[in-house]
Amino acid sequence: MFSEKEEKVYELQKFILSHLYEKLTLENLAVQVGLSEWQCYRNFKEAAGISIADYIRRARLSEAARKLREEQKKVLDVALEAGYDSTDGFQRAFFTEFGCNPAEYEKSDISILSYVPYDIKYRSKDLYKAESGRLDKIQVDNGKVFDFGKTAEYYGRFRDIYPQSLFDKLYSLGIGNAGTKWLDLGTGTGVFPRNLYQYGADITATDISEEQLEIARNLSLGLDNIHYEKVAAEELNFPEHSFDAITACQCFWYFNPELVVPKIKSLIKKGGVFLKLYISYLKEEPVTQDSNALIKKINPSWHGAASALEDLRRHYFEEPQLETFITEIPFTRQSWHGRMLASRGVMASMNEEELLQFDKEHRTMLEEKYPEKFSIKHKIFLTWYRF
Repeated sequence: MFSEKEEKVYELQKFILSHLYEKLTLENLAVQVGLSEWQCYRNFKEAAGISIADYIRRARLSEAARKLREEQKKVLDVALEAGYDSTDGFQRAFFTEFGCNPAEYEKSDISILSYVPYDIKYRSKDLYKAESGRLDKIQVDNGKVFDFGKTAEYYGRFRDIYPQSLFDKLYSLGIGNAGTKWLDLGTGTGVFPRNLYQYGADITATDISEEQLEIARNLSLGLDNIHYEKVAAEELNFPEHSFDAITACQCFWYFNPELVVPKIKSLIKKGGVFLKLYISYLKEEPVTQDSNALIKKINPSWHGAASALEDLRRHYFEEPQLETFITEIPFTRQSWHGRMLASRGVMASMNEEELLQFDKEHRTMLEEKYPEKFSIKHKIFLTWYRF
């Protein structure tokens, strides 16, 4: 449940979004929730993690990006609606926020990280409620056996879908910086080390699947600062305080926290950062609904994002920092089909007969219902801790 303070901040967020292009002042916002201007400013900053001004700016820029892509509005019109006097100021703000200029974004398949304006919901409700002392292993898909080694080829071809702006964000948190040592747990085909190798960190990337690591090594030829090791997160055996950064991207809920959490505490340096990342396509998208329904029909044990969401509720370390984004990722029928084949609920757990059924029915569904190219909104959850 929200505290009284958080309820007022949530009401402020709803008011701002419903009056996004009107003149918004601290004075009239404070009146809306019956607070003094100082209380309004302080409560919002504490609960949402950013100032009211930054919240409005980021919400307007994210809405501007949506209008450029979905409504195909002109840059000047969108800039004026967002409160900018000229396209120059708007272009600078857009580039600072998203790493590309508006015209570039409008006419291409560039993916960006859009600010999620209802972030307070994820900070204060059950999703991010700390559950101290819970070190029991999360059960995935009712304990059904799955093997990501079977997905290695497709994972390497179709799962490097993250926008550059995400890697820029990770770098800003100290992950991949030159002169540091970084440990990437459950690295799979090495997507995150490969996309941050150029900054110069000494990177150790681990996984339990030799098939995935073979793909990772092949895709990382010539990237001499990345070292791959086949070892379970529960069996790590590095000296204490070895790493400035440790990451677990799209995988922490598979680990046994009773064993892994103490190892992370031992391996991280003072001042270091541990980060968990989770990305999920929005289930409201028609194509994701159709794909999910087909997986569930053939593999009823598959529970989709349930285990990852359970992991988001747990904090094994002190003072979590949280941020969520929306990114729109372009696909073709083939790349979306490949992305789904590489998922836990399909190739990693279906038998040969089930897999053939999914392959046939999914291809047919895409050809009959969807265009050759489309985009799908994904939500990215970042949780990090400083030691």
